[in-house]
Amino acid sequence: MLRKKKNKHPLPEVELNITSLMDILTTLLFFILMVMTFSNLSILKGTSQKSGTEMDDKKKLFALKIEIENDKKAEIFLGPLTELKMVNERDLLRFLNNQYQGSRDSGFSKVVYGKDTKQLFDRIQDAVKGIKHAFPHENKVVIAYTDKVEYQTVIYSIQALKQLAEAKEAMELTTLVGTKEKTRVLFPEIILAEK
Repeated sequence: MLRKKKNKHPLPEVELNITSLMDILTTLLFFILMVMTFSNLSILKGTSQKSGTEMDDKKKLFALKIEIENDKKAEIFLGPLTELKMVNERDLLRFLNNQYQGSRDSGFSKVVYGKDTKQLFDRIQDAVKGIKHAFPHENKVVIAYTDKVEYQTVIYSIQALKQLAEAKEAMELTTLVGTKEKTRVLFPEIILAEK
């Protein structure tokens, strides 16, 4: 039988220092949370207006601008309608005269209120659907924000103006050539601006 040799020098007891490991894990956790927070912005495509450039007035362009004051108030501006191609001008003017203030030559505006962010953007969607019916070929909208607007409200506004909410029924649009199509898309090209 073999005898086990006793170690003359026992191994010293060592404490494991996990402080640096906890620092690494905490940093990693914050990094993952930050990436997940900004993941919505990386999916959404947007552009910004060039500073100091003026619009060329030779050709009249479709101009729809939504100014977000805060998560309960916004204002919608539709530029002058002269010389613009639209599907049914009579229906559009009836819609605008009933819900907006302004005229065909100077443009229209409307203030929209909501008790919370969801209600505000539901009302904004309803307010721009009539415009989309008249301009099914237009894809751009300018969204301007004040300093009071929170990050999450920016995300909601972009999503609400790109397409209708899942709970809402798709719109039936008549195109410029007279064909009918159903769509949930409103204005997929978002231009971000500062108010």
